Amino acid sequence: MNTKFHSAIATIKSLLTSNKAYLAHVVKSMSGVHPRECPICNYSGKFKAFGSPPRWDAICKTADLEGNGVDLKLNIERIDLKDNSFDVVICCHVLEHVNHQLALAELFRILRPSGLLYLMVPIIEGWERTYENTDVKTDAGRNLHFGQRDHVRYFGSDLREMIKHAGFDLHEFTAEGENVIRYGLLRGEKVFVCSK
Repeated sequence: MNTKFHSAIATIKSLLTSNKAYLAHVVKSMSGVHPRECPICNYSGKFKAFGSPPRWDAICKTADLEGNGVDLKLNIERIDLKDNSFDVVICCHVLEHVNHQLALAELFRILRPSGLLYLMVPIIEGWERTYENTDVKTDAGRNLHFGQRDHVRYFGSDLREMIKHAGFDLHEFTAEGENVIRYGLLRGEKVFVCSK
């Protein structure tokens, strides 16, 4: 009995030590893990992490509704900019937080003719339909259902029809190989290239 007890204590100590090391790694990684490149502003270096669980090397923002240190404070559901204002808009992991139909309409409105929208969202390709549940209202519930406390949906493959319904032509890029490493993308992640 005494040997089993000491063995259990040793196992617990080992787990605690490894968890401390893991926690220290996570905290250190929040400021950036690997140098990456932004193909838009040409910044090269470390990017901060974002999300829960953290997505390493992710933050390069210029517009946000609630963020600090951004160039523009905008509500994507009612963008306070003129029609046909931009040649290119990048919307990276925003539509899962908001009314995506209003947001897509606004993004279409502010793009000039032949303008491009680069769009990324959490998408489960194996799902035919987007998963939403309006009964889920708590942070814990949204974490459980949608993977993050401020998400309100997981997109399915029907996202493509939503994009087209908003007026866009659609092309896709799948992150692979060196582009994953260079730009800090997730392996197999989709980038939707939407043209007006």
